[in-house]
Amino acid sequence: MYHLAAERLNVPIGEILHVGDDLTTDVAGSIRCGMQACWINLFEGSLMQINDSRLLPHIEISRLASLTTLI
Repeated sequence: MYHLAAERLNVPIGEILHVGDDLTTDVAGSIRCGMQACWINLFEGSLMQINDSRLLPHIEISRLASLTTLI
């Protein structure tokens, strides 16, 4: 899915920032494909105490509106 999106956008996969709230499917999946990952921490949990934190995201935000400051 990720590689297909990069092809359709005609953007190198490493220049895409995948945003999601699930550490396993969103963060780990995108990092393993070579994308950058942004984790939306909706419950204000600590990455060091969450069982699903196999790979650390490049960016962590607590609300979707925070993305506008990154752009």
